[in-house]
Amino acid sequence: MLIIENSTYLNFIDQKFATISQENFYYDTRNIRIIIKNQAQTQILPHDFGVGLVSQCQNLEELSIQINENQEKQAQFFMEEFSNMCQHLSSLKVLKMFIGKNNKINSSQICESICNYFQYLKSLQCLELVVMDSLNKQNCFHLFKNFKNFQSLQRLTLKFIEQSEIMQGIAYMGEALKYLTELKQLQIHIGKKNCINASGIKHLQEGISHMEKLNELELIIDDNDIRQDGAIYLSQSLGKLINLVTLKLCIGSSNKIESQGAISLGQAIRNLSNLKSLTIQIKDRNYINQDGAQGISEGIGRLHLLENLEISISVANNILTQGAISIGDSFKSLRNLKRVQIAINSNLIGQEGLEGIIQGFRYLPNLQDLSLILHYNHISKANIGQSFQNLQQNLKFLKLFIYQNNIKQEGATKLGEGLKNLVNLECLELMISTSNNIDSIGASKIGEAIQALTKLKKLSLQIGIGNNIGIEGSIAIGKALKQLYSLQELKLHIEVDNNIGKEGAQGLSQGLANLQNLQILDLQIRENNNIEKEGSSEIGLSLSQLLNINKMQLDLSLEDLYNISLCFNNLQSLLQLTIIPDLGLNKNKIQDSVPFITNQIAKAKSLKYLTFKNSKLFLPKIQKKILKLVTLN
Repeated sequence: MLIIENSTYLNFIDQKFATISQENFYYDTRNIRIIIKNQAQTQILPHDFGVGLVSQCQNLEELSIQINENQEKQAQFFMEEFSNMCQHLSSLKVLKMFIGKNNKINSSQICESICNYFQYLKSLQCLELVVMDSLNKQNCFHLFKNFKNFQSLQRLTLKFIEQSEIMQGIAYMGEALKYLTELKQLQIHIGKKNCINASGIKHLQEGISHMEKLNELELIIDDNDIRQDGAIYLSQSLGKLINLVTLKLCIGSSNKIESQGAISLGQAIRNLSNLKSLTIQIKDRNYINQDGAQGISEGIGRLHLLENLEISISVANNILTQGAISIGDSFKSLRNLKRVQIAINSNLIGQEGLEGIIQGFRYLPNLQDLSLILHYNHISKANIGQSFQNLQQNLKFLKLFIYQNNIKQEGATKLGEGLKNLVNLECLELMISTSNNIDSIGASKIGEAIQALTKLKKLSLQIGIGNNIGIEGSIAIGKALKQLYSLQELKLHIEVDNNIGKEGAQGLSQGLANLQNLQILDLQIRENNNIEKEGSSEIGLSLSQLLNINKMQLDLSLEDLYNISLCFNNLQSLLQLTIIPDLGLNKNKIQDSVPFITNQIAKAKSLKYLTFKNSKLFLPKIQKKILKLVTLN
């Protein structure tokens, strides 16, 4: 691949291509990516730009073009030359275009150029078009005019990002889609505030309805005020796509489809009997209510071949208890499901609603991957551990995020009782966020459960602000880590005000030191945990024993980093390091700490990638001769 990121280099393009033989170009370099970026000074391209390119591109199969904010003469001249060049690209199969926001050249010129060279690309099989600039009706006419030539197209991606004003010409898009009867994969993303409304969805529906051979569809409609009628129009096209195997449908925020719109979507989904993968996302303020959730769930319940299911329902949809129960009921006929993700945010499903979902899991004997993301749903008394009954045999991956549900030590204890039976788990991601108040007893029970999961290869454990897990909880987590001999990746985050103390830090360090197969570590211990010098020194000593570590991220106070940094001398496999220091020290201590830390980092001789999250602090202290590559964020 030849990458041209700066117009300065375009002068040398003919020379570069002249050094590549036809044979090598055909077999080794079949794609080219051309980028025009904003330049401080205008540079006019040579008049014969593209001549050498044409002579070497007869067999080009893949081409990517990215037009960012640019100078008028550069971009306009490039588009004209490239339009001529495309006459010779008869073998082109993949074309990817990104049109950014242009201050010096209007979209009409770009769209006309695109229209001119689209007519030559009759062998095209894959087209990706991303537009961030404003489009008027005439722009859209030019953009879609020659889609009728793409009758052999197999994959199409159309993305019109925030306020690209596609509403003015969406009728042309709908008309163009009618020609693509051989299409197998379609991805459409209408960004927010394009105001396509229900009428725009109707135009899309008229085009998509002709795609009877479509296997994969991804449709994302952000905040566009499509309302109930728009959802109904969308349902009319979806219901005809009976050959769909994969569907991702995202109804973005504030589209206000209401319950009737959601019910119509459920009725369409029930016709898609060949679906194996379904993603439904209903973002905030769509007001589908419990009737809408039930309608969608009933549709899902008819998809007997389904293997992968993701349901996400955000704020202000008010599905309540009955809506959640209906989701659980849909699982009764979905025995082929292998992967399930349920995310419900602030819909007040309550204990009974969550238990309704949980009851459904018992009907999924083949489930291998489960994600349950619950944010502020009043489930404090629910027994989340029951979720895992009958899943012990096959469940390999579990993701459980509990945000602001106040489960307390009782809920954490029940959770631990359920977790410890999942002895075949290979990956566990567990987040107990702020406002859950699990305290030391709850954390200890979770630690005891993790201790039984000896097949884990990846563990992510995040304890949010103010859970107050204390010394006892930290020691229990450390004991659990000791038993995880197969662990290769660990993310351990302990947020503010968990009061683990130096004894808790020492307990954690004893567990960390035992992870001899660990390759990736992300460690965060935030302020007000009082681990002191003794605790951070013990952690540093344990890290120095992890000889197979190649990627590490440390989010600690500068004082703790000072004590831990001695470990880098031993980490001779470390390739990538990210440092996120908390600078809560006086200026003199910062000046004393930084040189010492950076000198210790330099002792990790294999290090290639270093990221500091405070470049103003570290930039003067890092010398590039020490490291092969330094990244400063």
